[in-house]
Amino acid sequence: MKTVQEIEAAVRTLSDDEYGLFRDWLCCFEQKQKTFHLHPEWDAELQRRINNLEAGVTKGVPANQVMAEARAQLRR
Repeated sequence: MKTVQEIEAAVRTLSDDEYGLFRDWLCCFEQKQKTFHLHPEWDAELQRRINNLEAGVTKGVPANQVMAEARAQLRR
């Protein structure tokens, strides 16, 4: 079994896309473990957004673009 430090080091080597997949997996894993609870309204909103993404109604924005825009907003 890997230590927390080994897992952290491995996660830091992931590409943005790989990290996103890992983060999504971890959220789903936590939800399945019943340790991650969302308010029902947030859960419904999340499901609506997932459905829109899967149906092609909404296009995702790359995390690095979102972070760059957030940093730019914070600098103002």
